[in-house]
Parts: sequence; structure tokens; C-alpha cells
Amino acid sequence: MVLTYDRVVVSVLDEGTGVSPDVMPELFEIYASNGDNAGNIGLGLYFCKIVIERWGGNFKYENRTDMTGSLFQFELPLFYPLTG
Repeated sequence: MVLTYDRVVVSVLDEGTGVSPDVMPELFEIYASNGDNAGNIGLGLYFCKIVIERWGGNFKYENRTDMTGSLFQFELPLFYPLTG
């Protein structure tokens, strides 16, 4: 986690197989799946992305180039402006 004067950045790394390049363009879409996760319906990343974006942040994914696995990272503002 990185904290700046106005934002927080949270990174989650793993050492799994990563995400297949053919799945990456739709990774954050509703019902997205890599096809080998029995019982998963593809709502988790979709939900995370819409919530984080609604709070003024951003959510991204990268295949790790230094080794196998994934990097998921989200960034949120520390202060959310109130609108009337």
C-alpha cells in the first residue's frame, strides 16, 4: 500500500498462472471468466471495478513481467468530493 497526500494505492500480487491474453480485454466485464474456475460466475472483478470507479478511483490488472502471476492494483482518493 502506498499513501500520498491525496491518494492511496493498494497492490495485490500473486505467483499464479496469470490471466490469458485472450481474456484480458474482458477481464473487468460482467460474467467474465477464464473458463477453468468451477463455481465462479464472473462478478467479483466487475463489482470491484464499478465500486472503485464510483468512489473516484481506478482499478487495473497487469501480468507480471518479472515472474509468473498477476498484479491487481487500485487507487482511491483520500477525500471524495460531495456533490449536491
